[in-house]
Order: sequence, then C-alpha cells, then structure tokens
Amino acid sequence: MMIAAGAASGLLAQTEGATIAGVVVNGLTEIRKVIFPEENYYVLAADELVSGVLAAREGDTDGELRFLDPEAEPRTEGSSLEGALAEWIVARNSAAIRK
Repeated sequence: MMIAAGAASGLLAQTEGATIAGVVVNGLTEIRKVIFPEENYYVLAADELVSGVLAAREGDTDGELRFLDPEAEPRTEGSSLEGALAEWIVARNSAAIRK
C-alpha cells in the first residue's frame, strides 16, 4: 500500500505524542529501542516523575505491553495502551498518596 507524501506528513503530525498526567507518550519519530542482553524493547511512554517505561518487546506478535523498571523484572501490562497508561497513572498516584 502506498501512502501519498501529504497523507504521510499529516499522519506523522497527528501521532507526535502527548503528555498525559505526567506520562510522556512518544510520537512515532520519538520511539526508541532499548537493547538488553536477552531481548530488545521499543519505548512507547515514559513517566516524568518515576523511573520506568512502557514498552513493546521486539518480535512479539501478542501485542502485550511491558513496564520496564531498572530495579525489577519486566512486568506485563496488557495489550491496551490506554489501559496500561491508566493503570500506571493510578498506581503512581496511589503510591504518592501513601507517602
């Protein structure tokens, strides 16, 4: 399928990311690859307030998203970006309230 140049630039303009409650959702041109010895991930979102990122594992066909924290093993967050972001924001805010 071919995409006209004008349509492609319009698509890129519409997908250049957003910040939602302190979580930066990467646009298409901002997605970066993180390389680990066992597997690689593509970072889709990062929190401005805590460490960790929401990522898709390279080569996966199940659509599962994973939360990567430098101090823990990757954790599956489901296949819905919207659902994973909502869970992440609620968990972060709940932890902040407990402090």
